[in-house]
Amino acid sequence: MEWSNELAYDVANGVGKDTVCRRHGISMPDLVVLYRDSAFRMAVARHSNTIQEKGHTFKDKAQFKAESYIGEIDDLIHSPDTPAMVKLEAIKAMVKWAGLDGKENATRNQTLIQNKIEIGWLSDKNPI
Repeated sequence: MEWSNELAYDVANGVGKDTVCRRHGISMPDLVVLYRDSAFRMAVARHSNTIQEKGHTFKDKAQFKAESYIGEIDDLIHSPDTPAMVKLEAIKAMVKWAGLDGKENATRNQTLIQNKIEIGWLSDKNPI
């Protein structure tokens, strides 16, 4: 059975079972099955530890919301009623959020090149 991080977070946060089921569109028997899933229990434990150590962070809540929007964005992209430019922007945003745009690696590589140049320049001026 599939579950979201937001569901595990709600359980870790002590949200009542009825509320969890209603909020996430699952039945009580489904919730019982989830409690038997070791991966789900580990996610709940991880969220519990984070909540105890850091409290409820805005970043965590925003991440859960963003994950829940992925399906809606996918529906928007595949809808024949969505204008092409909107689809393109949605796809670009998803690629960027996933870190697949290569900008992070390009920045890291640029820093490595700059450091190599500086080290090389310093070693030429002050030979050991």
